[in-house]
Amino acid sequence: MCRTIYVFFLIFIVFNNVIQCRDTSHQDEKNYTGDSSFESKSIDATNEDSDYWKDGTLEKVLYTYDTEDAPKCHTPRAKGNVLPSGEFNCPVVHSREVPTSVHRLRPGDIKVIGAIGDSITAANGALSETLPGVLLQYRGVSWSMGGDGNLEEYQTLTNILRKYNPDIHGYSVGIARTDALGSNLNSAVPGAKAVGMENQALNLVEKMKIDPNVDFENDWKLVTLFIGGNDLCQSCKKPEERTAELYVANIEKALKIFHDKLPRTFVNVVGILNVEIIRELRTPICTALHVTLECPCPLGSQLRLEKVVHLTKQYQAFLQSAVDSGKYDDKEDFTVAYQPMFHDTDIPRLEDGSPDFSYFAPDCFHFSGIGHAAAAIALWNNMFQRVGSKDTVWKYQSINCPSEDFPYLYTNVNSAPEFQVNEKNNLQQKQQKKDNYKTQLQREDIDVMGWNAEDDSTKESLSKGSIVSIALGVIVLVGLCVILVVVIKRKKLIGRKGYVKV
Repeated sequence: MCRTIYVFFLIFIVFNNVIQCRDTSHQDEKNYTGDSSFESKSIDATNEDSDYWKDGTLEKVLYTYDTEDAPKCHTPRAKGNVLPSGEFNCPVVHSREVPTSVHRLRPGDIKVIGAIGDSITAANGALSETLPGVLLQYRGVSWSMGGDGNLEEYQTLTNILRKYNPDIHGYSVGIARTDALGSNLNSAVPGAKAVGMENQALNLVEKMKIDPNVDFENDWKLVTLFIGGNDLCQSCKKPEERTAELYVANIEKALKIFHDKLPRTFVNVVGILNVEIIRELRTPICTALHVTLECPCPLGSQLRLEKVVHLTKQYQAFLQSAVDSGKYDDKEDFTVAYQPMFHDTDIPRLEDGSPDFSYFAPDCFHFSGIGHAAAAIALWNNMFQRVGSKDTVWKYQSINCPSEDFPYLYTNVNSAPEFQVNEKNNLQQKQQKKDNYKTQLQREDIDVMGWNAEDDSTKESLSKGSIVSIALGVIVLVGLCVILVVVIKRKKLIGRKGYVKV
């Protein structure tokens, strides 16, 4: 009964919002130039554990007014460059040979990108300026998978990787549901919870196997897993199903599938952010949506909030412990790395300290295009930070470049001090081999000149006196040869005369 009252109240608020914004003229959502697979007003409900997506409640509320006629009175969120300079300044260096070890994987070695997760990875509402637009999945600008435009236009993980490998495959484009062509290898399902990760992992592996653009055995793959927001938001309803142990166990089912079935793969597991932050994202519409549908549990009593905050910390700690345990480091061509950049992330704020709503979609829950850009850069930066020294807040003001001394994606194995020392020794040995090769070439050059030098110091040892001595010796030798020739000719001449006389 209370839920029904809330829904009708929300419909009233949305209708009132339409009246207030009626005079605002902007481009319709339908004019977005992306994938055309979103042809109807239905939403993807393939995840069996996605209550408010499955029963159509959210769809009914958000489609109180028609998308294509909806005015837009929110802060423009279509896109935003979160980089102060808007430039990519990293040197692009490639491996001379395709690596056989995941612990020596460079960004340019990655040929395929994929992801599993929920509506954050599906990018619901990312470019929307209206509430109905939250139903649209703008996968082309998804932080971990989007491939629309270029890095200067949309900062996504794909578009950063394109700087190193323009031919990377798997990214999603435009507006697309889970099963649409535009989703490509983005298998995220809106409303998904951790329990759905196993099926998503199986789906992604199968997609890669049948994709003619993927060399399944030889291409290096990057997969990102991010899940848990819906688990936390609904944790007060079925607490026995939302424990940290079950959360991690469900994710590990997906990781085992990747471990057993995906060769040459680097998996990012991104820690969940604290959903408590939505308490500050308050507008009449957003609060009504959060309380009734999207994330009610952090908005209840103080005791309920404390339980959600505690559970969040458990989710983060338990999952990080599982990934860092080493259980996924038993193969040379596979690993899982934990990226904690959301652990302590706060809401981006304006100068007066109030929340910057431009980072969020019109429902104040999902990321906007700017929010996706910030998350993408933060993820990239985490990937090139040593395990144990990674940022736990999203830092997105600049794109960190891979180190010249250590240009690899960091893993549990290559973050270890002994690996660092060995790698440094290997680099020194390679440099020594190069130097020896150059020395050998110099020796061969000297040998051709007849010097038979023992080392590079031969040239320097040839003093001016030595050169003069060699020159005199050559002159004497030539003189002797001339005298010898003259003597021989005279003898021949005398012999001829004697023969005639007889």
